[in-house]
Amino acid sequence: MKYREYRDGDEKEIISLFNEIFKSDRDEEYWEWQYKDFPSGEAIICLAEEENKIIGQTTLLPSTINYEGKELLGGYSIDSMVSDEYRRQGIYTNLAKQSYEKGIEKKITFRYGFPILGALIGLTDRLGATIVDDIPIFIRVYSLDNFLKGKFKNKFLAKLISIPSIVVTKFLYKELRVRPKAKYEIKQIDEFNDDFNLLWEKLKGSLPLMTPRTKDFLNWRIKSHPTFKYTTFVSYLDGELVGYMIIKIQTSKEKNDSELRVGYIVDMLGINDNVLSSIYLKVKEYFKQNNVDFSLAWVGDSNIYRQMLINLGFYKSRTNIAFVVKELTGDKDLEEIVTKEKNWHIMPIESDIY
Repeated sequence: MKYREYRDGDEKEIISLFNEIFKSDRDEEYWEWQYKDFPSGEAIICLAEEENKIIGQTTLLPSTINYEGKELLGGYSIDSMVSDEYRRQGIYTNLAKQSYEKGIEKKITFRYGFPILGALIGLTDRLGATIVDDIPIFIRVYSLDNFLKGKFKNKFLAKLISIPSIVVTKFLYKELRVRPKAKYEIKQIDEFNDDFNLLWEKLKGSLPLMTPRTKDFLNWRIKSHPTFKYTTFVSYLDGELVGYMIIKIQTSKEKNDSELRVGYIVDMLGINDNVLSSIYLKVKEYFKQNNVDFSLAWVGDSNIYRQMLINLGFYKSRTNIAFVVKELTGDKDLEEIVTKEKNWHIMPIESDIY
């Protein structure tokens, strides 16, 4: 067994292994976007090789993380994998440790990611990582009839249940009326300009751990994404950008072969809740025009917009996203910061799967 770093041309084998393990159809365009165009620096890719064949991988993408106006360098770990026939041989653990060593050499101070269950056990039990949060997914239903038909195999039963459920949902999760406090100009955009840098500079000193929402990051992550199509609504006041909300719409195939239209709130940032609530009214209108049955948002306890989303009728579902961090340098003060849920503001834009 040989462990080594990525060399030019390895991506063809890496992509093939990824598609085999995850039953996917990733192509070189996506790989180039993810690993070559990443705005914060060159990716660390550690590989396991057996008889000149790549059979495992771990990665760290150098990621600048803002914390109250200061910059930390984290490593975002994605696409960890080991070929089925080589599992349970300690390969993943060895690869992870190698990536940590390479990360430290490049001044990366902590590793973070959103692992699936198998990797989660390895990270916590064998590599000493901390589960910082099981991020709750909040839901806002627009078409309860369609939503229930999608979730129940018996469509007739779902239809019957939907009648009282509509009343219960409206009573328990009533959307508070939003009253815009200013004459916001809300519009849809296709590209992120210097106004986003100005908004970020204004807000970053008061914000918890999160990726800087600069125009370079947003254009890479949203505008240039090779497979997902996003929609961005912005709010201006007296010619100044005061907030934005990024969304996407996907069709979800349910077990009973029905389809649901899902709207995701991928990211948002604003000078206050009123700005974002006003943008959401436009987003909700857009969702309904596009036949969205329900929308989803990540809403951890420390999410700075948690109460606003609750006021807008979002409620906690039974689904969570594991968020895991490992401090790499032995700095206890840094570990205290990065392993505490209260210090993070996590939105789906931080993940590579949304």
